[in-house]
Amino acid sequence: VQFRPDGKQVAFLTVGPGAPRVVTLPADGSALTPLSLPIERASPQVWSAGGELVLMSFVGGNPDIVAVSVGTGAGVRKVIATEFSEFDPALAPNGRWLAYVSNRTGRDEIWVQGYPDGVPVRVSSNGGYEPLWSADGRELFYRQASAMMAAAVETGAEFSFATPQELFKGNYLS
Repeated sequence: VQFRPDGKQVAFLTVGPGAPRVVTLPADGSALTPLSLPIERASPQVWSAGGELVLMSFVGGNPDIVAVSVGTGAGVRKVIATEFSEFDPALAPNGRWLAYVSNRTGRDEIWVQGYPDGVPVRVSSNGGYEPLWSADGRELFYRQASAMMAAAVETGAEFSFATPQELFKGNYLS
């Protein structure tokens, strides 16, 4: 389940007869009939401040990152779609930077690029997944095997980052 930043809509995946689909509803319950988005085999991940829903798409084998402008009738826009796997998108609080995982180096690594488009920059160097921005946008957290990593970042006009540091390590899943 993903709430729009203004709290007015919620997007979620429904599973039932036919293919799973992504739908939206007003968060206040004013409508009970979900609006289906024009995409199948996808998972809602994060909303942009402008009302664009960023999803992981599982069409064509490898996952890609796509976006749909909810409520405009616009179709699906490819954000990061290559022959490699791209997944786990996370938007910076200022909405200008997208962190995600890609295996373009042969292993899952954390990458950041401008949003809605930009040149990718690799942040991790020894594997990484599940990127998450700090609330103030000054750090990017991610998991690396059993370690939680953090990189101090600058997310103004340009993106830059310090060498990621291990915060703690341990097996926290049962």
